[in-house]
Order: sequence, then C-alpha cells, then structure tokens
Amino acid sequence: MRKTTRGAISFLLAALMLLSLFPASAMAMPDVGTYEAEPAYTQSAPAAPLAADGYEFQITFHLYDGSDDYEIVEVIPGTALDLTALADRGIPVAHIYGTLEASGRALWGWFSDAQLDPDTTGRVLRNGLRRPVVRDVGFPIGEVITQTMIDDLFDADGNLDLFVIWSLWGDANDDRVDAADALLIQRHLHDLFMDLIGQPRTWDVTINQIAANVTVSGTVGATDILRIERYLHDLSIWWPGAGWPSIWNIVLGRP
Repeated sequence: MRKTTRGAISFLLAALMLLSLFPASAMAMPDVGTYEAEPAYTQSAPAAPLAADGYEFQITFHLYDGSDDYEIVEVIPGTALDLTALADRGIPVAHIYGTLEASGRALWGWFSDAQLDPDTTGRVLRNGLRRPVVRDVGFPIGEVITQTMIDDLFDADGNLDLFVIWSLWGDANDDRVDAADALLIQRHLHDLFMDLIGQPRTWDVTINQIAANVTVSGTVGATDILRIERYLHDLSIWWPGAGWPSIWNIVLGRP
C-alpha cells in the first residue's frame, strides 16, 4: 500500500512538472467570451432626421439597444463636440471597466455606416451586429471637428451617422477571449521590436489594441499578456473542472 501511494504521488508530481513547462497560452482553453449580452441590431442603418433643429451639420449617434433610437449632436466646424446630450441620456462615451461580477466592455469606438458595411469589411453579422475590420478605428468624437472632416465624411445633407461598437476586454482578434489572443499580442509586440531595430516584421499581425490593453494603461504590453493568461488559467479546466478555487482572481479591463 505504501509503495502504491508513493507511486501515485510521484506520478502526480511528474504531471505537474510537465504542465509547468507550458505557458497558459499554449494550453487548450475553453471559449470564455461571448456576445450574447449585446443587443441585436439590424444591418440597415435607420434613417436619420435631416437638418434637425436647423443644424447645418450634425452627427447622429445610433444606440445598440435593440431599437432604432439615436441622439443628434450639432457640429460646429472648428470646435469640439458638446456631448452633454449623450451624457444626459446615459449613453456611455468611455470604457465600461470590468469587475469580479461583470466582464465590462471596451469602447472600441463610434463607427460610420461605411466602416460597418459587410460588403467592404468582409465580416459577417454576429447576433445581428455589424463589426468593423480589426485594424479600424472609430471617429474621434473628442477632437475638434474640422471642415475637412466634414467635407470628407458627412453626407450632402450635413449629417454623419455613427454607431457605437463594443468589444470584450482581451479579445484582440474580435471573436472571443481565448489563448489565441495572448499569442497574437505576443506576436504584435515582437513586430514592434523588429520595427525598433529596423528589421522586417516577423508576423505582421493586426490586433484590436483597445481591447488588448486589459490593464487600461494606454499602451499594449507584456503585462496585458500576463493578465490575459492568468485570467484564462483561472477559467481553464484545470481549476474549475476540479472544483478548486481561482488562483489569480483576474479582472480584465480594470486599471
């Protein structure tokens, strides 16, 4: 009996040593990110009122709340937008930080109808939501709106439709949060290093840098990779499957 017990312990120690050789990003992980909590939205953009309240130029902010609801903000060339109307409506114009109870959402940005056109992006609808290409960025709603921006982006009636797009924290490739995201961020950082030393990129990957920056530091770095790997480690089959408590209690999308 004692020999059998020693043998079992030796086997368990050997198995744990073998697992320690592999980073969390190399292990098979379950898919943990979903978009089921996001409201549905139709592919066609709802028609916006033209020249509302006599505005010469305006931006129509469309909400992804399961309706065709929107908010109109006047645009005055050479000035920044007054987003008070959005704040009064409770429309978020910043990230939703994660907690232990809720995953939160990264505000990817406000995108134009053209940026979400499946014929242009090549992306399929997911839960009724159109998605931009991963490398794309939203309209700079916090900057001064120039006449050049109006000439380039606004329609003939002086209106620009914008649609809010959210992303799961850690979802660097905009499909779900898994080990592939940590690997993509690693390759992205490697490519940045190759740029620094004047050498060709090895991978030339494209990531959603807003979602990848789970530490909300403003810059994607190795700390983001570590946090995602620990998050996945806690959600992997090794711990919850065995009924063991989480080790790291990681929250993605929290400073």
